[in-house]
Amino acid sequence: MRPRGSDGGHKGLRSIFHSLKTEEIPRLRIGIGDHYTDASDYVLSPFTREEQLHLPFILDQAVEAVRLFITDGIEQAMSRFNRNVLMDN
Repeated sequence: MRPRGSDGGHKGLRSIFHSLKTEEIPRLRIGIGDHYTDASDYVLSPFTREEQLHLPFILDQAVEAVRLFITDGIEQAMSRFNRNVLMDN
């Protein structure tokens, strides 16, 4: 989770920022890690079998992060969820 930030090259976010005239938009990102040389090929490819096995857990964690953000604020949610949830299990 991030309370604000740049578009990071994401054209959809750039369009939202342009329309709203602000970058002060909290967001939830589900990361892919940093061990890819060409992430664009990776993120556009189908999930592997191993990734499919982890997907329900990851999505449950995303739902919990959004719930905590709504009920307790982004700082609490960031404190709990800004980490690699797969490494903790």
